Amino acid sequence: MKDYDFAFSLGFSCGVSQALRAAGMQFASYPLDWLATRGVAHVAKIVAGDFDGWFEYDDFQLVDVRHGTGFCTRCYLNAKTGLGYSHEFPDFMPFAESFPKVRQTYERRVKRFAERADASRRMLAVYLELPLCPRVGDDEILEARRILAERFHAAEVDVLYVFVEPGRSSPALGEIAPGVFTASYDYRKYDGEEVTHFVDWAPLVPFFRANFHVEDTRSKDEKRDFAAFERKSDDMRWGPDKSRFRRWLNKHLYKTYRTLEQVLIRKGLIHREGPLWDFYPELVAGRGAAK
Repeated sequence: MKDYDFAFSLGFSCGVSQALRAAGMQFASYPLDWLATRGVAHVAKIVAGDFDGWFEYDDFQLVDVRHGTGFCTRCYLNAKTGLGYSHEFPDFMPFAESFPKVRQTYERRVKRFAERADASRRMLAVYLELPLCPRVGDDEILEARRILAERFHAAEVDVLYVFVEPGRSSPALGEIAPGVFTASYDYRKYDGEEVTHFVDWAPLVPFFRANFHVEDTRSKDEKRDFAAFERKSDDMRWGPDKSRFRRWLNKHLYKTYRTLEQVLIRKGLIHREGPLWDFYPELVAGRGAAK
């Protein structure tokens, strides 16, 4: 069992933070928790750069106007950083109107991350590879740790890299070098015969609990404020500045839509598509862009 002051997600998706929270290892939202990222060393550089210039209006490109991600949002890609956003921008509000509010949220998360990191002496950074991508080489994982260790030189920084191992039902812990760990299991989810981008993160929870520990040092006020933020985030998703009834209506109409969509998919009448995920690696690599 390894003890840490701080555990945070490097991506690739929200499944990492969901598992950390369920395991009692994460107690607030940080910059990379709910984003789609690509490349563990690349993301480490963004963190090491203190997220400088990473959230500018002109860098965002709309890549999906449908609700293929399962949330009532529009999906955007930041062409500068390669980060994908599928939770933040409501479908009930123009981007120009929602952007300032979302930016304020991320400014708070960046500040919170910096304060937490500066106060920590042992940190764990967790990255879970995109389900359809192969495991990267050890050199890239070691480079990610070197980048983070150089930035947070006053702390001991460990890196956990999670990747797909077909057929394995529960994570297996490995170690590349001191402070550089791996975990592997088959976390892919299937939509019929198609492997989707969704991650089965539930097996990570007992794995985290068995191998890592982060003490919850929050005050009662901090716990209360975080719970209030979670409620506010839910309101943002279903219609900011709308009445309680309108938010309720939006939420239930959307659930009805999703249920009908799944029925049609099972019957083969429509095929699930996820544009953000279909060409996301190509966009990050600079081989294309969608306006």
